[in-house]
Amino acid sequence: QGSGIFPADAPTFYGKINIDDTILVHDAQGNFFDINRGGLERLGYTKEEVLGMNLAQFDIPEAAGRIPRNMAALFRTGHAVFESTQRRKDGSGVPVEVNAMAIELDGKPAILSVSRDLTARKKAEEELRFKNAILQTQQEASIDGILLVDKDQKIINYNKRFVEIWGIPQDVMDSRSDELAIKSVLSKLTGPEGFLALVRHLYAHREEKSRDEIALKDGRVLDRYSCGIFGSRGEYYGRIWYFRDITERKRAEETIKGLNRDLNRTVN
Repeated sequence: QGSGIFPADAPTFYGKINIDDTILVHDAQGNFFDINRGGLERLGYTKEEVLGMNLAQFDIPEAAGRIPRNMAALFRTGHAVFESTQRRKDGSGVPVEVNAMAIELDGKPAILSVSRDLTARKKAEEELRFKNAILQTQQEASIDGILLVDKDQKIINYNKRFVEIWGIPQDVMDSRSDELAIKSVLSKLTGPEGFLALVRHLYAHREEKSRDEIALKDGRVLDRYSCGIFGSRGEYYGRIWYFRDITERKRAEETIKGLNRDLNRTVN
């Protein structure tokens, strides 16, 4: 409606107001004039209780520093978005995103705010941080050098072991350019042409997997494995590369082969 407490543009300044959003109206001193039914149900107050409260009582004290207390500034700009924590009647807190706008009520300045419950989003964010921490720990604990490249051949992630194996300068890694990273290692290979040809082939053929061995001029041998990264709907996100130093294993294999040859000659 275009009259009364809720102006005509109130729903549009937030986007689309959800049925469970809390809608509050208060004056420049934080004294409440009105609250919607959804807010009362979510926070557990009666309307009479809210109308007898002040904004300072309504917010968790720890959130006070994030709330724009300078109402004059809000009235100058007309709009503010911030995160806060609102207090339920039982004393627990609700993390919210507050979208506030300056309005006029009975010829006096006031503030209308829409608070959206962020509990589910905060929980999802925490779960994502936890999963990322696990993945990062696993990646850094791996004996393999790991490199992830996106569909545009930009480096999106790598571990320390990858840099150690190849000795790639940090400024090259900071560039996030897979092309520069490849150029920086070609001089270390005994067969750079074949190395480069396979890389180009795999980038052109996203579905293919590959495993081979790479000989370096310094005598090391690396086991290389690569496959494409695809989403649940088949979206292509990029390619992952694993590199493992198998020099000692190859030397041990050659030693065993030599001993077997000596043994065969002795027996024959």
